[in-house]
Amino acid sequence: MDIKIASLATLMTIAMSTTATKAQKNDDPFLKIGTDVTTYGEFSHLFEQNGSASLLPIGREEYATIFTNYKLKVAEAKALGIDTTQNYRDEYEYYVGELSKGYLVDTTAIGRFAQRERARSSEEIHAAHILITCRPSALPADTLAAYKRAAAARARILRGEDFATVAKETSDDPSAKKNGGDLGYFTSLQMVQEFEDAAFATPAGQTSEIVRTRFGYHFIHVYDRRPCEGEIRVKHIMKRFAEGATEADKAKAKALIDSIYDAIVNHGADFDKMARQFSDDRPTATRGGLMQWFTRSQILPSFSNAAFALEADGDISKPVLTVAGWHIICRVGRRNEIPKDEYDAMIKRLQTTSRAISKIPKRAQMAKLAKEYGFAWDAAGRDTLIGIMLRNGSTAARKKAANDIASQPIGVLDGKPLTMADALPHVGKWSSSGMPYENAMDIVYSIVNDYEKGRLEQKFPEYRFTCTEYRDGLLVFELMQRQIWKNTPDSSAIARQFASHPERYSAGGKFEGEIYFCPTIKAADKVRKLVAKGQKTKAAAMATRVVSGPISQGDIYDDFLWPMTTVSPYVVVSGQVTNGQRQKLSECRNRVVSDMQQIAEQKLVADLRAKYKPKQLIKIK
Repeated sequence: MDIKIASLATLMTIAMSTTATKAQKNDDPFLKIGTDVTTYGEFSHLFEQNGSASLLPIGREEYATIFTNYKLKVAEAKALGIDTTQNYRDEYEYYVGELSKGYLVDTTAIGRFAQRERARSSEEIHAAHILITCRPSALPADTLAAYKRAAAARARILRGEDFATVAKETSDDPSAKKNGGDLGYFTSLQMVQEFEDAAFATPAGQTSEIVRTRFGYHFIHVYDRRPCEGEIRVKHIMKRFAEGATEADKAKAKALIDSIYDAIVNHGADFDKMARQFSDDRPTATRGGLMQWFTRSQILPSFSNAAFALEADGDISKPVLTVAGWHIICRVGRRNEIPKDEYDAMIKRLQTTSRAISKIPKRAQMAKLAKEYGFAWDAAGRDTLIGIMLRNGSTAARKKAANDIASQPIGVLDGKPLTMADALPHVGKWSSSGMPYENAMDIVYSIVNDYEKGRLEQKFPEYRFTCTEYRDGLLVFELMQRQIWKNTPDSSAIARQFASHPERYSAGGKFEGEIYFCPTIKAADKVRKLVAKGQKTKAAAMATRVVSGPISQGDIYDDFLWPMTTVSPYVVVSGQVTNGQRQKLSECRNRVVSDMQQIAEQKLVADLRAKYKPKQLIKIK
């Protein structure tokens, strides 16, 4: 028998029914086998979870028998010590780890992030900044010194000094000496996140608070905010000249671009061919000069101004000078905003390329849980933790330093104290590129993650039941492998089984009549009597489902029409069965073996019932 997944859905035939008793509660004891007691909640969960996958209706009463048989196998597997093997433990731990992931991330966080960034993309900000560099791993004294420099520069701006002048004098951004810290216009997803957040939070004409990024301390002056004009797509031909080129070199490039422009505009030369042949921008030249979509703020102003001045698709600009060279620009398309599917695809790509964005779902969930469990820092402990991480370079050195003061408090979680010892297993979360407080929170979030993972079964019945189902499924699978599926019957036994059931191992059989699937044995007895009296309408009303013929052999109903053993007491068959033509053993050998394994399984269950004497504590009505 080829069985790959050990779960109730594949080891049993289960179906849904509406005959459950409303009075039962999830915590009510349902089944007792030895000292193990299964709750009604687990029984009900598994019935509802797996029942919908079945093609054959089975009521809760019948499922209770199947469920008991299954739990008997679980008990026997435990008695044999299968749950103590390393293979079992490894596979179960892997599964639980995968299952828990869905509970330990905020699956809606990226959607909220994308929605916020898309809203921001409708606006462009013209801003300047002053940067005081400070590495993420800088020691506290150096960090404080950098912050004081930033605060002093900002104080000068607030007193009314010219921003560009102060930037040229104080900023560590090399470009500030030329541009006074002016960044031009930008929109969302063009700056590091902390910088972007500060810029979008600052009104035009005002200066932001000091903000720290991985580059150091910044403050931002917002000159202007304007609506985004949408995106444009162009193709271009470029004649490049090097930085510091002589006037003669520039004149030569201008002469070349003018000749190309004349050939296209006045003599009908094909733009794409000219781009491929003459453009010095080789990445776009191979595509006929075609560039990606861009906003006005995403490219050099001299280029974007000329591009956005083109009024219609196909319009071609006169040669345009930028710091990179001369360009001829042809408009290809223009749109008000990025289509949603493209924007979502871009965010998805960023999740794989941006460390910060990839962490959003995890951090959002951990922040939510930290709040739920009332996490609070011990300020002195937090500073000590950050100091240890900054002063000690290797993970091993950090762990040793933390272990030396293992009892020092660092905070409180769920009303219980956290100490440096709690942080020890998680110091590997510290990143050299992350900011200190963010790194410290990642250590806390790792602690919160483990704490929550240990509470998932208590908090979420669905998770608990799923874990139990898989745990039991692995045990039953291994038990069946050992005692049933590996024991292939010998050829003579297979031949006897084949010879004793000629009607089952046939092809072309037919059935005319009805099959009544009933929710309880009591209902099946009544249906059987009504059918005998010819009252089929009343009988159908009492059944969960009625299947009417003709039915051909080989369908899912063979076990009721050409049975190997006694037909289920929950099923009533009324009609005429016509047997088909006898098959050769070679044609149905696998089915014969499967039937024999089913017989062996029935015997195993009978032995286990005698051994464990299961007791159902709640009657299914």
